[in-house]
Amino acid sequence: MRIRFFQNRVQLFLLFLMSLVLFSCTKKAMPPQTRIVMNTVCSVNAYFDGTDALYSEIFSRLFDIETVFSATISTSELSEINRCAGEKGVLASDEMIYVLDVALKIARLTNGAFNPALNPLISLWGVNTDSAHVPSSEEMYAVFPLVDFSDVLIDGKTVFLAKKGMSLNLGGIVKGYAADCVVEILKAHAVKKAVVDLGGNISVYGEKANGEKWTVGVKNPFDKNAPPLVRLSVFETSVVTSGAYQRFFKKDGALYHHIIDAKTGFPAKTGLASTTVIAPLSIVADGLSTAAFVLGEERTLALKDDFEKSFGIAIDFVFIRDDMSVSFSDGIEDAVAVMKKDR
Repeated sequence: MRIRFFQNRVQLFLLFLMSLVLFSCTKKAMPPQTRIVMNTVCSVNAYFDGTDALYSEIFSRLFDIETVFSATISTSELSEINRCAGEKGVLASDEMIYVLDVALKIARLTNGAFNPALNPLISLWGVNTDSAHVPSSEEMYAVFPLVDFSDVLIDGKTVFLAKKGMSLNLGGIVKGYAADCVVEILKAHAVKKAVVDLGGNISVYGEKANGEKWTVGVKNPFDKNAPPLVRLSVFETSVVTSGAYQRFFKKDGALYHHIIDAKTGFPAKTGLASTTVIAPLSIVADGLSTAAFVLGEERTLALKDDFEKSFGIAIDFVFIRDDMSVSFSDGIEDAVAVMKKDR
């Protein structure tokens, strides 16, 4: 009896040790994590694969991207390029060259509707700053010569802004690049599924249960507290929206938003309240969402084939017009659901 009792005690003890080992080897998933990066609320949900180590790596990468591409941090690589405008070229990092190459490619394809050299005009308007105002014609004419993207010269790894007073602003594309970087980290860690939200730049990664599509909402541009006006059903991809509702100020009853048309010097007016781009590369979706807002619906769709051929990916568009009507590119009817339009 004593031997049997001892054997039972040993078995129980071994089971207890095994449970401890199994418990210690099981990584505990953390809830979605959110930080303020690039002046934006950035959230990542890696579901059951979300660990402290994974989220730390992701947000560390995002902060690193900010230190390279910020137009307001004086020590950033972008600020150094801007300071040397008209004087000398700056040896740039590989990621700066990559982002600038994509930005300039979109600028050429859209004839400047997206323009990485627009910063002198952006600064002049000062939208979302304490100095926001409607510039005079004289002020705008003075900076027009400084916003020609063809004066952004890349020679190998050297970036040179040809005219003194020029400056780059990559805010319209760098969040897309950052989202792509986060997705690469998720892949490297074999994360099964995740949602990345960098201030409205949404990337859905991996597969939902049973191969279901992801549902991504497009905000009602007329009421920030309303439910999404459009819901998209998509597989792994990026969904990026630009709109007049995101940053603006009012003067004498008129609303002036942050998406500037380089040709007029004023906020773009094309009858659109927002433009959404669906594409597997978030950097492309980000740049094209701004370009589409400036181009307008008809001109954007006329260029759709050119965009797809140039980047070698499928690209689709959803437009919410000023009258709250919704339209979208051909072939995605089954992916788009328009909600009740309460204004």
